[in-house]
Amino acid sequence: MPFNICNSRGEHIGFLHRTFPGRTGVLMVAVSEQTVESVEFSVAMIKSYLAGAFRCRTITGKVNEEKLEAEIARRIDGISGDDPGFDRDYDQMLKNVFLRHISTGGQQEIENYITSGVDMSLIRGYVLFDVKNLDAARTEGNQIIIPEEINYLEDDKLEGTPVFARVTDYPVLHTAIMGAGEGFLLGANLADFGGRNHAHTTELKIESGNFTDEIKLPIYVLAARGMSIQLYLEHKEIRKVLCGGAVYSFS
Repeated sequence: MPFNICNSRGEHIGFLHRTFPGRTGVLMVAVSEQTVESVEFSVAMIKSYLAGAFRCRTITGKVNEEKLEAEIARRIDGISGDDPGFDRDYDQMLKNVFLRHISTGGQQEIENYITSGVDMSLIRGYVLFDVKNLDAARTEGNQIIIPEEINYLEDDKLEGTPVFARVTDYPVLHTAIMGAGEGFLLGANLADFGGRNHAHTTELKIESGNFTDEIKLPIYVLAARGMSIQLYLEHKEIRKVLCGGAVYSFS
């Protein structure tokens, strides 16, 4: 998606690149020295999507440009109010409305709107961008400046591309013990009670970029409040964690 993301000091973090799986309106910011000015994206695809969402098509199915432009302007008026500094360039307004629409349930894989130009070798990892918090940020042209200070990016990492985050509260570790009666009802036999009748989980409150939420991991993770953490995704799910100098892997 054609926006650079900057921290609270206006320093470049990266650019919106992917949709974070399983979370409506949460995007992945590629942490990279590359900027969107060197990335090709399809305005035509964004127009086509919004035309379908806002019923701005002709009877032949083509984009009704006049109706779409009026609808985009109407929605921007509701966002910008009387702010004279709001960027009313049509392409910028299209991108702004597109971002806001996908935060309300119009789940889209934004990487499909990028046609070329991304240098994957420059991407160190990702932080997250919650579109629902867009109003707390400041937009200047191709830049979105978030109020957070990102101070947990690390060079020491595993093979792969992590999501960088920070633990914001005390981790909660749970152990659930399955009783024998419950186990037999679920199809267990005596061998299953030789130390395998425990279920361990860790609940972590994290922040990444301007995103904050609680995640639950099916394993004990010896994290601590304030600690940096790296999340590694496989097949759109967290499968590995690097935290406190230890690797936690689970399937």
